[in-house]
Amino acid sequence: MLGGKGDFELIHEDYPFPSQPQNFKYYFLGIMGYHLHSTVDLLCRERRKEFAEMFLHHVITVLLYGMAYMLNLGMMGAVVSFLHDISDIFAMAVRGFSEMKFRTPTVTCAVLMAVTWFWTRLLVFPYFIYVFVFKQNHLAGSYFFKYFTGFLLSILLFLHFHWFTGLCLHLRAYTKRQFYNY
Repeated sequence: MLGGKGDFELIHEDYPFPSQPQNFKYYFLGIMGYHLHSTVDLLCRERRKEFAEMFLHHVITVLLYGMAYMLNLGMMGAVVSFLHDISDIFAMAVRGFSEMKFRTPTVTCAVLMAVTWFWTRLLVFPYFIYVFVFKQNHLAGSYFFKYFTGFLLSILLFLHFHWFTGLCLHLRAYTKRQFYNY
C-alpha cells in the first residue's frame, strides 16, 4: 500500500522477540519522547479551541508508544509513526509558507498534505488497524491489550477523519477567497 515489496501482515512473524534494526530502540524512544514533550508543551501553553482534541490525541499517542515499547511491538509503532510523518512534512511546509505569505506554495503544499493525509491516514491506517486487530495473533494471550490498542488506534482514526474534513473545508474556503481576491 505504500509502494514497497514487503507484506505488512508478516511484520511480527518472530514475535515476541522480533529482530529490529541496530539502534532502533533509541529511535523509538526518541519519537516517544518527542510526543511526551508535545503533550507537556500543550499543557503549558495557553488553551486554544482545539485543546481537548489535541490533548486526547497526544495522550493516546503516548499511551500507544508506551504499550508498543512494553509489548515489544516497536516495529508496528514505527509503521504508525511513518504513516503520520509523511503528511506532517507537508503540514510543516504549509505552516512555514503561510507565515511568509506565499500563496502558491502554501496552496500547493496544502493540497499535497490533503492527498498524503487521505492516502496514509484514511486508507492505509485503517487497513493497519484491521490487520493488527483481526489478522495478527501475536497478542493472542492478551486480548485486552490487543483490543484496547485497536480501540485507541480507532480513536486516532476518528480524529484523522475529523481533521481531514476541516482541512478540506479550510482549503476550499482559502482557495475561493484567493481566487476572488486575485
